[in-house]
This record gives sequence, structure tokens and C-alpha cells, in this order.
Amino acid sequence: MDKKGEEKKAGFLLVRLGGLGDLLVTVPSIQLIKKSRPQTKLTLVARFSYGYLLKEAGLVETLLSLEDSQASFLFQEKVEKSLLDISYYDLIIVWANKDIPSWRQMVKKKFGERIKVIIANSESKISLAQYFLFKTAELLKIEIGKDEGMEKLGLLSIKEVWKKEAEIKYPWIRGYPFVVIHPGSGGLSKRWKLNNFLRLVDFFDEKKKGGVFITGPAEEDYFPKLSTYRWPPQWGWAHEPPLSLICGLLSQAELYIGNDSGITHLAALCGCRGLAFFREENCPLWSPWTKKIKIMAAPEPDQIEFPLVCQEIEALLKVNLVTPFKGGNNS
Repeated sequence: MDKKGEEKKAGFLLVRLGGLGDLLVTVPSIQLIKKSRPQTKLTLVARFSYGYLLKEAGLVETLLSLEDSQASFLFQEKVEKSLLDISYYDLIIVWANKDIPSWRQMVKKKFGERIKVIIANSESKISLAQYFLFKTAELLKIEIGKDEGMEKLGLLSIKEVWKKEAEIKYPWIRGYPFVVIHPGSGGLSKRWKLNNFLRLVDFFDEKKKGGVFITGPAEEDYFPKLSTYRWPPQWGWAHEPPLSLICGLLSQAELYIGNDSGITHLAALCGCRGLAFFREENCPLWSPWTKKIKIMAAPEPDQIEFPLVCQEIEALLKVNLVTPFKGGNNS
């Protein structure tokens, strides 16, 4: 009971450190918690710019930014003053890429059995999104089918306003088949060559496909090339669009093309078909959960030959002709 004698609503604190891709691979797990515990208030601790998308999508009620001083309780053994009432949370779930024994022991000492740390298994033969989902289900004692669980929980709820905003922002896509290309990645070694992606723009233009070429904060080194590139009439370049706007695009796009990146995981959550270039050592752990995103892997992405990529795209376009694309869950 709270101070007013009312029954306290259960609360879960969900913690995910890292970049966009790190957060997005936990979406199926968060959706499982949301659906299995509908009366539980969920608070997410993550980078604000990434976590805000999940709040907008209705997956969590509250967002606590990692940049906020209130989040310091997770990293410091002694915090002089915290504005966050930790006693409110019945369960704290942390999804981690690797085990840090000293930190794990520190939080266990502070929070006891209320905190559960799910650590990625680098030897896993399934994607990290699947691995986290199954471990979260195990923690909550929920039975889910291997494929059924991902099909139900691996799609983000796409708001109609996101689609409309995308059409307003990028009017050339309205009523025209288009693709989304994201040539970047947080790690330079994970990128296919920029010139190859620009060659794909010409490839799609010849097939009368328009598109949006998206870059983020990690791709500022591409500016000199992209600012002087002559884009075809149905194409355009978008730098750092809001994630909700990218969702609006991906949910309507015919195809997505990209590297091992957070946006590739976002494409999977939007139900988009596509092609992604990966280093072999990062598969299958960091691959998107869905088979709709075809993975082309090599020791180095630059070893993936352009003609082979075109062949894969041709095959994907034929699949789209047979099975019309339907994006993520609409709301």
C-alpha cells in the first residue's frame, strides 16, 4: 500500500546500455513483458534519443535517460542523493552484451534478488534478439514457441502519423515505389563501400524505384561526397531524421539496404524486406531476427561483390511481386 492506502501498482525497471542496435534487440523482450504483465508500469533506462522511440510506440510508460544523473545509481556503489525511488520497482532487468563481474556483484549487493542480469552468449547460434527473448521468457516463467514468439513480438507498432509525416517530409515517395538505403554503421570495419551504395541508387533508378538515402551522426565523413552527388528526381538524402520518421519510411518501403547497424535492426522491427552486409564474425549473433532481411556476409564487407548484390536484390524484388509487402503492426 502507498501513503494514501491505495494498492501500489507493480513497476519494472528495464535497463539497456549501448547504441541503437543494442536497444532494439531487446524490443521483443520488452513487448513480451508488456503483454504478459499489462498492469505493470515499465520504466526504461537507455539513451534518450533511442529510448524515446519505444516510449512513442507505447512499449514503456517512462523513460529515464542514461545521460540523466538519476541513472547514476546503476554505476556507482554509493550515491549521495538520488531522486529516483528504487523501492518502487519490484523487478530490475538488465540486458548486457558481456559479463562484468565487479559491476554485477555491486548491483547484486545494492538491489539483491530484485535485479536480474541477462548476459549475451557470444557462442549462441541464434540472433541476440531471440536469445534475449527466450531468456526473458525463462525469467518470467512464460512459455513461447521458438518462431511464433518472434513473429508476434518482433514487430514494432507503427503509428499512422509516422507514415504521414514521412510522406510530407519526402514528397517524392508518395505514390511511387521506393527503397531506403542506409550506408553507415558505428564501426568503419562494418561498412560496405559508399560508392557501392551510390551505384545502387543508379541501379534502382533504372528500375524506376525511388528512394531515401539516410545517414546518421557516424557518417559525417560522407558529407563531401553526398553533398555533390546528383540525385535522380525520385531520390533524396536525409541526414539524421527522427527515428519515428525512419519507421514511417521503412513501414512503406519496398526494400531496405544497409550494413550491420541499428537502422538495419529497425528495418526488421518494421517488417521491411531487405539486404544487409555483415562481417562473418558478427553472424548470427548480431543479425536481425527476421529472415526478411537477407544477410550477405564476408570476412570484410568490402569483399562482397557488387554484381552479386544486384542478383540478390533482383531476387528480393521478385519476391515482393509475388508477396506484397506489409509493414509492422499499425496503430
